[in-house]
Amino acid sequence: MRSSRKYLWTILITILSVGLAVGLASAQTIHYANQATIAWDAVTKYQDGTVLPAGTVVKYEIYLKDGTQTLLGETTAVQFTVTLTDYLIHDVGVRSNITVGGTKYFSEVAWASVDGVPPFVLQRYPAPAKVQNLRVE
Repeated sequence: MRSSRKYLWTILITILSVGLAVGLASAQTIHYANQATIAWDAVTKYQDGTVLPAGTVVKYEIYLKDGTQTLLGETTAVQFTVTLTDYLIHDVGVRSNITVGGTKYFSEVAWASVDGVPPFVLQRYPAPAKVQNLRVE
């Protein structure tokens, strides 16, 4: 009976240790800011690794996600300033697109919470409390 309890405790501790390790490995950094400039490497290849032809214009769509996904804008630059207007935790995503023969082709969205280096999310700084008991002394 004692050996089976010891065996069960060993299994339980192993399971909890693995769960903790997985949780720590997928942890995200929360960046607190009212505005944050995100940046990424320029896309220079197709998904299969073939180099894009010279002169190909790559555009990037920037998304904010907090339960719903919102397109913030599109740019050809490799950075974008995100302005947060609420106090929710937001994931930010970027996807590339090119136009070939009048047809737009899109990459998958790279989400900061998964693909960020290191993974991150954004949250607006909370405002300080309103001054109380304002008076003349």
